[in-house]
Amino acid sequence: MTQQEITQLQKDAADGNVDSQYQLAMMHIYGNGVPEDNDFAFDLLQKAAAQNHIEATYNLAICYHYGFGTAEDLEKAFSLYLVC
Repeated sequence: MTQQEITQLQKDAADGNVDSQYQLAMMHIYGNGVPEDNDFAFDLLQKAAAQNHIEATYNLAICYHYGFGTAEDLEKAFSLYLVC
């Protein structure tokens, strides 16, 4: 992905585009073209999950399960896994 495409993705995510929020979150989780940042990825996943993005919801559950970008919360993880 080019820097111009990443910049556009960041703009779209900031504007509330759910797919862009999810894609950018996953890029930050793996450090794919952007710095690895679990805290920022967690925030993006929360926004996308709030818009009923199922993959974001699943990955948010993983964050709670293992404490990526947030404190470990197995009850919250379990409740999110049930939605998926």
